[in-house]
Amino acid sequence: MTFQIHRYPADLIDVVSLPGTGRVVIRPVLPQDLDLTARFFRDLSQSARYDRFLGPARQLPDELLRRFTEVDYADHCALVGEV
Repeated sequence: MTFQIHRYPADLIDVVSLPGTGRVVIRPVLPQDLDLTARFFRDLSQSARYDRFLGPARQLPDELLRRFTEVDYADHCALVGEV
């Protein structure tokens, strides 16, 4: 199955201000976010990784990383927050 991106939903981009953290840009994920997503996961504490995935994990499997970052914006969409 070939991965195909539909129209990027730029209308979902938003900027919010959070007390103590400043400005956060919320936007749909892009395939180019794969390395950032992997690094975010690695930087989580062991207990945070356990809470998110209900088990111990040191890194995300490649298949799951692709699932999180290769979205078609039609049937599957994911958002990221950038500080």
